[in-house]
Amino acid sequence: MYFNKRKILIVLTMTVAVLTWAREPKVKTTTVENVYVCGPHETLESGRLNAIQEARLKAIAKEFNSAIFSSSQTSIRGENGIGTENFSNYTVNDVSGEWIETISEEVEPFINNSGLHGFRVKLKGKVREIITNHIDVVWEVLVNGTNPQANRIREGTLIVNDYMYLYFMSPVDGYIAVYLEDNNDAKTTQCLVPYRGMNEGAMKIEANKPYIFFSREDAEPEIKQKVSRIKVSTTRDVDYNQLHIVFSPNQFSKVTDYDSSEPNAVTYDRNGNSIALRPRQTDSKSFHTWLAKTRMKDPDMQYRHEILTIKL
Repeated sequence: MYFNKRKILIVLTMTVAVLTWAREPKVKTTTVENVYVCGPHETLESGRLNAIQEARLKAIAKEFNSAIFSSSQTSIRGENGIGTENFSNYTVNDVSGEWIETISEEVEPFINNSGLHGFRVKLKGKVREIITNHIDVVWEVLVNGTNPQANRIREGTLIVNDYMYLYFMSPVDGYIAVYLEDNNDAKTTQCLVPYRGMNEGAMKIEANKPYIFFSREDAEPEIKQKVSRIKVSTTRDVDYNQLHIVFSPNQFSKVTDYDSSEPNAVTYDRNGNSIALRPRQTDSKSFHTWLAKTRMKDPDMQYRHEILTIKL
C-alpha cells in the first residue's frame, strides 16, 4: 500500500495546531472590598454570609467581566421567635469565573447612620476562568419525602425534626461527595456522601440515573445497610448550615476525616439500642483547604453550595 508522506505530515501538523489552541483556564489572585448593609430584620449571621458571597461575586465580575446575579428574599421567624427575618439568597445566573480559594478574609461589622447593621468585607483569593460549558447536573434538597416535585425544600428552610434528602442526577458518569458544614462553635464539617462504612474516596455515579441520597428505600441493595436518614436538629432558635456538593467526571478522593469524639455521636432507638453513628467529620479549615486544592487540579469539577436555614 502506498502512503503519501506529505499528506501525513500535513495531518500531523494540523493535529498539533488544534492541540495548541486548547488552553488551561486562567487562575488569578485577586482582592476585593465590599460593603453590605443588612435588611431591617436580617440576623447578623445571615448578613455576614451574604456579605462574603456578594464580595466573591464582585471579585469574579472584576476579573472576568461577566458576572450577572440576582437576589431573592425569604421571610422566616427571627431570633427568640420574635418578628421576621429577611434572608437574602444570591444566585449566579451567568458567570465566566468561579471562586476557588480564600487566602484571607476580613469581615468587620458596623452600624450605619440609620441604625442598620452591616459588614465591611475584604477578601483575597483565587478565581478561575470558566472556558467550557459546565456539566448540567440536576439537584434538589428534599424535605420529609423523596419526590423531587412535591418535597422540595421550603425556601431554603428546614425545621427541627424534619428529614432531609438530596436528589441528584448527572448526564455523565462521575463521582460525588457531599458535605454539611455546621455553624457550631467547633466549626465542623460532616461527610454525608460517601456513606459511613464505604471505602471509596468519592461515590460512583451513573449517567442519567436519579439518586435519592439518605433514603434507604432508594439505595442500591449492596449499600442499603450503610444508609441513614438525616434528621434535622439545632440548639438555637435560628441556625445556618452549609451544604457542599462536589461532583466530577474524574475520580477524586474526599478529605481525610475522623469519628466524632462527642458523647452523643451515636443515635439510639426507643429501646436504647444503637442504630447509627454520626457521619465522619473534619474541621472546616481542613475541608476548605482540601476543596480548594481539589478544584484547582480538576477544571471539570462541579461545585454546588447552598446555605440551609434551620429553625425551631
